[in-house]
Amino acid sequence: MNTTVDRSLIIKLIVLAALVLIAVWIMNNTYWAEDTIPKGLTGEAATNPFYAAQKLSGSLGARSEWKHVLGDLPSTDSIIVLAYWHWDVIAKRREQLERWVHEGGRLIVDSSLIANDTSLKEWLGIERHEVPAKHDDDTQDDDDKEEKPKKPRSPKPNFLKQAEERECDHLTLIDHRPDADANRNTYQLCSYDSYQYMTASQSVSWGLRDSHGLQAARVAVGRGSVTMFNAAPFVYREMIYGEHGLLFVAATQLRRGDHIYFLMDEDGVPLLKLIWRYGSPVVVLAGLFVLAALWRNGMRFGPMAAPRDGARRSLAEQIIGTGHFILRFNGDQALHAAAVRALTDVARKQIAHYDRLNTQERTRALAKETGLDEEALSYAIHFQGKRRAADLRHAISLLEQARRQLLSANPSHATSNHQTYN
Repeated sequence: MNTTVDRSLIIKLIVLAALVLIAVWIMNNTYWAEDTIPKGLTGEAATNPFYAAQKLSGSLGARSEWKHVLGDLPSTDSIIVLAYWHWDVIAKRREQLERWVHEGGRLIVDSSLIANDTSLKEWLGIERHEVPAKHDDDTQDDDDKEEKPKKPRSPKPNFLKQAEERECDHLTLIDHRPDADANRNTYQLCSYDSYQYMTASQSVSWGLRDSHGLQAARVAVGRGSVTMFNAAPFVYREMIYGEHGLLFVAATQLRRGDHIYFLMDEDGVPLLKLIWRYGSPVVVLAGLFVLAALWRNGMRFGPMAAPRDGARRSLAEQIIGTGHFILRFNGDQALHAAAVRALTDVARKQIAHYDRLNTQERTRALAKETGLDEEALSYAIHFQGKRRAADLRHAISLLEQARRQLLSANPSHATSNHQTYN
């Protein structure tokens, strides 16, 4: 009987069993389902955050315009909607908007406004507050108090979330206008910051309130008004969720023929672009000044002065130039020593036993042979230390005159010039 085990057959069976187990696991843990994926925005809707709001206002008989620069302010019967706007970065722009509102303009701002809470509080009396992590119900006993689970806060709304993922609540309407709709007491608002609320130090003519406080508020400023939201309901796809379309009409107090300006600072605009936009005259003047300074102090193509004649200098000019060079580089002592040596060499030839004489006898002999003043010769020969250039020139000139007098062997001629060098 053949009892040999086919090893290859066993391996094949093991592999087959593993494949069957994997297929069973996949069948039990997977399923087919349909999922709706929103189509990405295209065309102007992808670049213009107020595209839906402009379409809505246009269908209601209003005119709209979207821009990044404030420019000249519109008439005070117009509406301005701000989103992602740097309120405090340019004081002049902020003051222009404040004056425009005070004179009758209608201003709408949302939670994307980048502003200092202190400046808004001082101007509007509106202040933002954080909702405490735990809320106590005074009507219940301590045993019945519950801590609501805190959800992580998103720093800015996610405009790409699907409708079923959005948190929408019906907020209580506050409307003290004479023409208020008595049949409406709530509005559905989506994607607002439920961990914050607002308070107003002055009367709110229109607003929305949740269990914590105000989520939208309109206050009067002069002859105009400012409506502030703790959400961003009027940008991108947000207009199609909840009752944001109705909220837009109510917040802007929209009427047929109104002109709406949508303003939004450019996202991530470079600093150099901002500098050019708001300070181009200063930039141009500074550039002209820098160019003038470079032209004035830069290297020239030619010499600053006309080149000198290349003719050879005379011996006198050569000597004078050499003397100036020696004096310029502190060689006055060497120049004086050279003049004394030249006079000594001539005196040895003209005066008998000159080397045997002492210093005073040498000076007296030189004065006798040249007819020059003995004291002046002694001062010139023993000229030491740092002196003025004029003193050095006088000493060297006297030594040179004595040397020439000895060479000429004409004392009577030297006597006539004694007063000149004394």
